[in-house]
Amino acid sequence: MNDLDAIHEMWGVRKNDYTIDVLRDWYNVDKKYAFGIFCKTTGAPLSNCMRLSYSGWIGVLQTAESARGKGYAKLLVKKIAKLLAEDSIEPCIDTPEFNKASLAVFRSVGFEHIYDCVVQYHTRTHKTV
Repeated sequence: MNDLDAIHEMWGVRKNDYTIDVLRDWYNVDKKYAFGIFCKTTGAPLSNCMRLSYSGWIGVLQTAESARGKGYAKLLVKKIAKLLAEDSIEPCIDTPEFNKASLAVFRSVGFEHIYDCVVQYHTRTHKTV
């Protein structure tokens, strides 16, 4: 299993929101903006975050339950936001209000609520002929 597969598995029930192919697409946009913190002994992902497109959207922020409360997500968000800003790209997020943990992380590093928006989900269909 590679890192992206392990990160996708860590999503649990949310892994159905985005396929592994979508995750790979985002990762391949620009690896410069993809970060993770991994366990020294097992190599398992503890926390990860990446840029979602050619704009400044930050996402795929997640931390394993066993690693929560240690500041890993905050560290990753600060790193990506700083790199985006240095490259003259405005960092932004699209996080639902029910995701209190992610919102707390983003707010703790200076993100502010600007406006409400509608989130659109999509799926990819793979048909075999």
